[in-house]
Amino acid sequence: MRESHGVVKVATMGEAAFADVFAHAPLAMALVEPAPPFRIAAANAAFLGLGGRRVHDGARGIAVLELIPHAPESSLHAVLESVVTQHGSQTILDSWTARPGVQTHREITVTYASPPGAGNLPLITVRDVTEREESRRRLEQECMRLLALAGVGRQMVTLDPDAMLAGAAASASLLCDGPAVIYLVEPGGELRRAASHRVMTEMSSWLPLLPGRHLLRLLRKAIETRERLTVPYVASLPEDERALLTQSHAMWLVANPLRTRAGVLGAVLTVWRRRRTLPEDFQALDQVAAQTAVALEHAQLHTAAEKERARLDLILEEIPDTVWIVDADARLVRTNSAGRRLLGLGPDDPLPPLAELTPCLDGPDGEDRALGRRDLGLESALQGRTVTGALCSFRRTEGDPESWLLTSAAPLRDHDQRVIGAVSVATDITERRRSEEMLRLLAAASNTLVASLDHRATLTAMAGLTVPSLGDWCVIDLLEDDQTVVRLPVEHADPQQRETATELRRLGPDPTTLQAMLAGLQDLAIRDSPEAPLVTMLREEERTGMLRALRLRACMIVPLVARGRKVGLMQFAMSRPGRGYHPADLGVAEDLAHRAAMSIDNARLYQQACEADRRKDEFLAVLSHELRAPLAPVMTWIEILRRAPDPARVRHAVEVIDRNVRVQRALMNELLDLAAITRGKVALEPRSIDLVELVRACVDTLSGEAGAKTIRLQVQLPDGGLVVRGDPNRLHQVFANLIANAIKFTPEEGLVSVILERQGDAAVARVRDTGEGIEPAFLPQVFEMFKQQEEGARRVHGGLGIGLALAKRLTELHLGTIEVTSEGPGRGSEFIPRRSTSSSAIFACRRWMVTNS
Repeated sequence: MRESHGVVKVATMGEAAFADVFAHAPLAMALVEPAPPFRIAAANAAFLGLGGRRVHDGARGIAVLELIPHAPESSLHAVLESVVTQHGSQTILDSWTARPGVQTHREITVTYASPPGAGNLPLITVRDVTEREESRRRLEQECMRLLALAGVGRQMVTLDPDAMLAGAAASASLLCDGPAVIYLVEPGGELRRAASHRVMTEMSSWLPLLPGRHLLRLLRKAIETRERLTVPYVASLPEDERALLTQSHAMWLVANPLRTRAGVLGAVLTVWRRRRTLPEDFQALDQVAAQTAVALEHAQLHTAAEKERARLDLILEEIPDTVWIVDADARLVRTNSAGRRLLGLGPDDPLPPLAELTPCLDGPDGEDRALGRRDLGLESALQGRTVTGALCSFRRTEGDPESWLLTSAAPLRDHDQRVIGAVSVATDITERRRSEEMLRLLAAASNTLVASLDHRATLTAMAGLTVPSLGDWCVIDLLEDDQTVVRLPVEHADPQQRETATELRRLGPDPTTLQAMLAGLQDLAIRDSPEAPLVTMLREEERTGMLRALRLRACMIVPLVARGRKVGLMQFAMSRPGRGYHPADLGVAEDLAHRAAMSIDNARLYQQACEADRRKDEFLAVLSHELRAPLAPVMTWIEILRRAPDPARVRHAVEVIDRNVRVQRALMNELLDLAAITRGKVALEPRSIDLVELVRACVDTLSGEAGAKTIRLQVQLPDGGLVVRGDPNRLHQVFANLIANAIKFTPEEGLVSVILERQGDAAVARVRDTGEGIEPAFLPQVFEMFKQQEEGARRVHGGLGIGLALAKRLTELHLGTIEVTSEGPGRGSEFIPRRSTSSSAIFACRRWMVTNS
């Protein structure tokens, strides 16, 4: 047969031959009329057999649809009409269920043909294609299963549990042609919905996020038994399972556990809408569940590993010590933030090669040397050895400060015990080592300072201990009691700077410069500048050369303060590169300065104690002499009277005895008064008195002593009196002591003038003499007890040295002041007591007296 112009024609063949082929062909064929109802024109045995007819039954004139059981009437009529109209050929695939579970497929083809002797008629052929269609369906299902498994496989590489579970649910849904849900077992045993696919809204109540114990018992049983469970629809199913099947128009519920080596992670629940299922479908679902379980386990392990890695990274970053990690080729591959700070690197800066790092490390001398290449022990660790407690110093560049590291290193090995790298942990012990060094320095300094009371020698020795620990230079300037400056020998770390140190000591500061610096230096100070006070205190012409010689980089200035008084200055300076000062160094310097100041104060207190002891011995000798001197004439006259009691001699003896007894009594009274004033036990009896009369009485009392030395007493008193409030006896004592002291130290033919005047609201007296005068250095000590300008063998005048001290204290008890001036030896002196006459001062005096009475 061939097709021409849309008509299939039979090639040259006789009618008899065509009829024979047509009748005995195994393919069901029939020629039908070209118009509805498309009656049979001719049909072979195979075609008649479709409707259960035999050949002898005949079929001519019967509508074609009556001979094709279960024929799709509308479709077949439409095809016949289309072929008659348009010619050509069309095919219909028809399927029906012959018996339960068995589906038949046939292919109906309509062709516009022209058989011999029959004209142009539609030719219908019917072919049973059940086996072909079943093969195709099985192939499609196999492709679908492979597609589902491929979907799970693709998700396995993501290592994202959520994405992987979503893909697994989609694959399971593809297999069952219905909803699929994955539930995971929580640590507490509860179920949690982790993924779902094609789940309708009305099904959410039966597939909740967290199902209770009364739901999904099939799923729980599958998890418990670790086996796949398949349940068909029956009326006796639990409500939730029956609802899932009816709402999904499904026939099966299948629960597959997600099994791993560690246990069951959960289960996959599928609702099967597919009418015909094969064992391979359930096997594919088993594979989906198995791959999902493996992928989920891997994803969970990966997530746990990532969390552990993040935790370890966090721990590594938070470790305060430096951590170095190198690979087998000694490349530095990892360090933490402490290591980057030590290297001066930012978070994103590349790590330097270990070969560049090694020259920056230096092992200490002596017993502390423990590293071969001084590479934090990493080389030894790469050779399989463990290093512990190795000490080394580290400096990034030549000008950077030095850091001390205590390091330990160990090799990193794989499962086969091969060294694949090394790790080193370095603890920065710079501060600890510095603290230990400073503690040793302070201990040594303390031992040195207490070794001797020669504070200059001990301070010089202490300064030698501070270099080079606390500086390359140490200079100590002392401000003595007489305001002179003493610069102790300058200590230095470089022996080649000996001449510079000697010159620096020679060029020490003058007292004015040092006092000004001490006054302006309120506290400790650190200066990162070559312009240290060590140099700035020098004169301009000396400063440039010394700056060039010292090459200072930083300095530290500490005042020496003893009991609130600044007694000197201690300076430390750095000249070597890479060194500087920190607040901790300032604390050590402060401690040293405090101990040095205590040493200075202790030495001065010792000297004062020795001086006080000497003055005490001298005072006792003078006191013995002063007490014994009046007794000699008394004893002499007593002996004379005992031998020759002459009345004239008796009178003279009485005068001598009376005069000496009075002297002795006055001496005793002064001692008692001074003791009472010192202990605060003196009692004043204040009242209004006229100072004019009181001074006149004192002058009259002492005129005899002045006349005995032919000393002129010149008195100048104001007119009208000068009234103050005070104790007349004590004020008489003040003026008497001042006038008596002037007469005592004025030579014969000298002049003592007593002047009393009013200055504003104050009464001012001046007791001036032309006597021996006072040396300037002794002026501050004039009013000290038992202190006299002439001491030892130079003493010419008697007395205990308490008169002026008593006068000063009595004046202060009256809220007054007393001053002394002298132009020097041989120029005389002047004492000026001053007392206010105002009512407030009088009241204050009264109040003080009441308090102390």
